[in-house]
Amino acid sequence: MLSDEYEPRGCVYLLNPSNGEEKFRFCPDEYKFYITDVRVIGNELYLAGASLASGDAFIYAVRGRKTRKVFVASAGEHLLGVRVHLIVGDEKIKVIYSLSGWTGNADVSGHCIFWRKSLIKVGCEEHGD
Repeated sequence: MLSDEYEPRGCVYLLNPSNGEEKFRFCPDEYKFYITDVRVIGNELYLAGASLASGDAFIYAVRGRKTRKVFVASAGEHLLGVRVHLIVGDEKIKVIYSLSGWTGNADVSGHCIFWRKSLIKVGCEEHGD
């Protein structure tokens, strides 16, 4: 699910288990995006990860033909380590993140809560060392 030097972005594929045919594909629009978590709930796909190039973490919600992208946090530099985990509830989404920057001086971790329907941020808390 990580993009490589030939493909600038990672993708998620949903396949038909009986015949292996591709039913759905989603490729985030972030360069060098590392996908760390995917949740499929009914007809909705939630995806989390971060751009190794920019250091920015995002979540995506795909509902039918509509896609929403929401910024979560940033290390502000190239990333060496990424953890972005989703907990999707009936009304809210909790995103737990840890981003390790190239220099080690820009490491950030914490969690954010978003309303599931609108993806409006309820709040975030950054965790200390």
